[in-house]
Amino acid sequence: MTGTRESRNRLRKHGNPLRRAARILVLMAASLAGGCQWFTDDADREVYRLIEKRQQTALGKTEDATLGQENWPAWREPGYEGAGDPYALAPNPTDPDIPESFQTTTKPANTQPAAQEDATADAASTGKVRGEEGAWVMSLTDALSHAFQHSREFQTAKEELYLAALALSLERHLWTPQLMAQISSQYANYGQVRDFDHAMDMVSQIAVEQRLPYGGEVTARVLNTLMRDLTNHVTTGETGAMIIEANIPLLRGAGRVARESRYQAERDLIYAVRTFEQFRRDLAVDIASDYFQLQQLRQAIVNATESIRSFTLEAERTRALGQTGRLLELEAQRAEQNRLLATNRRVDAIETYETSLDAFKIRLGMRTQTSIHVELPTAPQDDLASPTGDLSARPLEQAIQMPAVAEEEAVRVALKHRLDLLTELDRVDDSRRGVDIAENNLLPDLAARGSVRMDSDPGSLGSLKYNTERTTWRGQLVLDVPLDQKQERNALRTALIGQRRAERRYQEARDRVELQVRRAMRRVLQQEELLRIQKLSQDLALLRRRGARIRFDQGRVSNREVVDAENDLLEARNRLAQAQAQHRVAILEFWRDTGTLRVDDEGQWPQRDGLGG
Repeated sequence: MTGTRESRNRLRKHGNPLRRAARILVLMAASLAGGCQWFTDDADREVYRLIEKRQQTALGKTEDATLGQENWPAWREPGYEGAGDPYALAPNPTDPDIPESFQTTTKPANTQPAAQEDATADAASTGKVRGEEGAWVMSLTDALSHAFQHSREFQTAKEELYLAALALSLERHLWTPQLMAQISSQYANYGQVRDFDHAMDMVSQIAVEQRLPYGGEVTARVLNTLMRDLTNHVTTGETGAMIIEANIPLLRGAGRVARESRYQAERDLIYAVRTFEQFRRDLAVDIASDYFQLQQLRQAIVNATESIRSFTLEAERTRALGQTGRLLELEAQRAEQNRLLATNRRVDAIETYETSLDAFKIRLGMRTQTSIHVELPTAPQDDLASPTGDLSARPLEQAIQMPAVAEEEAVRVALKHRLDLLTELDRVDDSRRGVDIAENNLLPDLAARGSVRMDSDPGSLGSLKYNTERTTWRGQLVLDVPLDQKQERNALRTALIGQRRAERRYQEARDRVELQVRRAMRRVLQQEELLRIQKLSQDLALLRRRGARIRFDQGRVSNREVVDAENDLLEARNRLAQAQAQHRVAILEFWRDTGTLRVDDEGQWPQRDGLGG
């Protein structure tokens, strides 16, 4: 009873130890749950500072490289509850039954609503495609801005840059003082079979280690040891020690080779910054190329619609003349057949455009259900005026112009500004450092080691009662002469070959840059000539159709010549739209290949002359 009463008094005075332990565990779990976000935010702050500094150093400007919040969960369908249990052994089971909507076979082939049927039928005269009413007419600037914010491949490029900066943050941290703490406790019993003595032995250690810039490390440690007799509640021993140790290589591993990991991590971030910027430029050109192709496909729809209108009028005229007996029924049938062929071409053009538009949406990082269309570049003309209209008044065409630069100057600028070429040049230096490391590894190991230790007084309890008279120190030189260096010899030969390969890769990259610039200039000239030819071809096709109609009205030819002229005009218009798109892409590729293409995060062209006034 006495022991029970004393136990209760201790519980009232100090509390239940289980409850206290539970409270501690709850507090630790809460701190860890909140600490995960703190660690993430802290990493983001450090990484983004590194990226901005390296962008300013390598590029002279900064671009948005923040990862941001993932937006794909917002695209989940209604009723979507998540990706499932990540620990499920059989996740996401499927239903073996065929959906009920797929079991009906008597459904009409044309399932679009009546209003949509009317819109489709009316499109032959308006030139519009399904879903155009109320859709977002996206400009090239809008497309680039959206891609820089939501494109999946662009997000992956950002993550690659982030990981390179994250690796550098760790490497920098490893060259700062490293704090370490360790506590170990041992509970044991000592004595005879029945009469046990319970004791606890606890050892704690706090240390700080610093890597030296030219090799080696210095470590300072504090050791505390405590021996406690739990049976008699007596401390039987308490000692402490302070230790400072140093290990400094003098031959192998000494010098700048000791900081190779730091050098490479710093340069890797520069390479990652360049790679990210080069990806931005490549993505801008690819998005623009896809956009211009969509414009070409949409222009093909407009051209086919105009062709349907012309064939419809021609069929009506031919039918009217056939009723008067002036034409054979065969000619009326020919006109009607060509109208149907033009309608078929328009149906194919719409399908191609809509499929390409859906693929474009996926590349921009938006859902395929999003209602967008691209700007219509031109409108077909029935006179001999320029079918492209006033290009100087259109922002898109005004922003994409070829600079007046000589070929030698373009090559010189490219060799200076191409980011991938600069990286290949810097990798030659990396290979040279590799040779220095391999040569350093051939040296023998000669290290200077020393330590200073001060213990506490063993005659008194207390881990902090140090006795300066008990301070001891020691120093030594350790020489290790390797007798077998075949591995080091092979590593040196490998490093020398790697240096030669890096130099050849740079020379080849330099030659390829020159080739790409010269080819880009030739392609721009080629596309300019093709554009001029296609404009002339369309003008001639317009003249030919006008002359064919006049001769047909005079009864001098059959409507076959009118039909052929109309088909040739449609083909000329499509080729002109294609030439316009390829000409713009060729100019953008020239800017990219010379390393002078600049696109900001909003999709604007900051160039003063050539890509934006």
